[in-house]
Amino acid sequence: SAAAVEAISQKQREELLQFIEQIFGQYLESEGASRAGKQSEQMIEILKNQVQQEAGISETLYQSLMSVFNEIQSGEIRQVEKALMTMTKNHWKECKDWSQA
Repeated sequence: SAAAVEAISQKQREELLQFIEQIFGQYLESEGASRAGKQSEQMIEILKNQVQQEAGISETLYQSLMSVFNEIQSGEIRQVEKALMTMTKNHWKECKDWSQA
């Protein structure tokens, strides 16, 4: 059916989990004890759980997440914010539980 969402592959899920650990791991090391850090940690766990589910992340959301991660690595904060806004606007149902992180 046309409504079926194309789920990402196991390899893509592993790649996303690696990025999440790499990027948010550093953040949690420095902010983990604060209230914001604890809240972010919960949201990151929700995201990781969603990624680990076989149909948890669509191909288009995967592309959006990867562009967010690439912007984070480049250090361009404006671009990160823009990529995040685009992602949450286009994929709100899929990312509403963790996108406040």
